[in-house]
Amino acid sequence: MAAEPLPAGLAGQITHVDDATGRLLAGLARLAGTDPARPSLCAGWTVGHVLTHLARNADGLRRGAEGARRGEQVPMYDSLQARTDDIESGAARTMAELTADVITSAAALRRAWSAMHPADWERAMAHHRAGLLPLSETPGMRLSELEIHHVDLGCGFGPAAWPGSFVAQLLSAIGRLPARLPAGVRVDVRATDTGARWSAGPDRARRVDVSGPSWAIAAWLAGRPAPAAGALSVAGGALPALAPWP
Repeated sequence: MAAEPLPAGLAGQITHVDDATGRLLAGLARLAGTDPARPSLCAGWTVGHVLTHLARNADGLRRGAEGARRGEQVPMYDSLQARTDDIESGAARTMAELTADVITSAAALRRAWSAMHPADWERAMAHHRAGLLPLSETPGMRLSELEIHHVDLGCGFGPAAWPGSFVAQLLSAIGRLPARLPAGVRVDVRATDTGARWSAGPDRARRVDVSGPSWAIAAWLAGRPAPAAGALSVAGGALPALAPWP
């Protein structure tokens, strides 16, 4: 009996995850001789931390998917402390061990997703920050982890290489920008490639104009301004440092 097809939007998200995973694994091949203790672009984390996090993220999403198939609400992690401890304990491994972990965990997640039926995707999983959410939202979450942390690894993949659909996904969260701006700052943002404009912050605050291609604006929103700095133009002050990406 043929498997019931997934909704087009969900199937498309999973395809995007597959593509992003392939790009990440190709990038890992270029990191073969890298010291895992080298700092990454993710503040406070080494390359080893980032790779361990990607592997444990895949494991957590797999746990949720397998739980959904059993009709259970399984949390991604046993606790926030367990998540932190797992990342710290795994970060010091060799590059070969880290790479194998990322590959194996990603493959296991994909198998778990392939075994799910459409109804399973609407069951809930306990997320460590967002609370209960339907499994249908997890491919989009996994995509963000893959694309952003791939940039963090510093292996030659930058935000300019992000697919347009992912850039659009990041830009869709620009409504959260007011809460992330420094006090007393207003920004007027313009995407030079599309002409799209956004404004955030108090009307009477110090105004900073930010312009650049959509991917560079998205990188700034994602808390990764460094690899986009050369593509952004800023007037009225320095590029505002945003509160952490949610």
